[in-house]
Amino acid sequence: MSGATLDLTGVVLAGGVGRRMGGPKAFLPAPDGRPLVEAALDALRAAGAREVLVAAREAAPFLVLVPPVEVVLDRGPDLGPVAGLEAALRRTTTDWVLVVACDMPRLDPGVLRRVAEAAQGSAGRLAVVPRAGDRLEPLHAAYHRHALPRVTAALDEGRLRLTEVVAALDPLVLDVPAGPSFDNWNRPADVDR
Repeated sequence: MSGATLDLTGVVLAGGVGRRMGGPKAFLPAPDGRPLVEAALDALRAAGAREVLVAAREAAPFLVLVPPVEVVLDRGPDLGPVAGLEAALRRTTTDWVLVVACDMPRLDPGVLRRVAEAAQGSAGRLAVVPRAGDRLEPLHAAYHRHALPRVTAALDEGRLRLTEVVAALDPLVLDVPAGPSFDNWNRPADVDR
């Protein structure tokens, strides 16, 4: 995917322990053989992200990435993707963060770019979330840095479901075709498909 660099930060959420998978997923091999986290970082770069980060519970596993990538840490364990989103929003120097999960093996930079461009053109919105069919995709979405207080409040109150946090942000919903970009691997059987 080619195109100008956009004024946004790409973030791969990689803080989960992968209970259903039997372990962390970030370094499972993507369909092309690269670790999933590397494939996700490259998809964000190809979509036009000015910089990329990893949000995780610890930095050490990601120190092997080449080129090196900054890791922002979740505020605590077992807080899910909302904690990763908060860490990214705290760190960003851009107005928008484009967030994906590390367990998405077929991220499409074209879909991500559509979300990013819609975000940059959506003055006054706190989130842009794609909808594929009848399903919102909050781990394929862009969040404005001004969403930070609401995300922090959700964590403080123990509201850890990302879908609930997104609904409270009154997002711009962007209809996109369903496709493999939204696939994710939660269990070993998903990898075998």
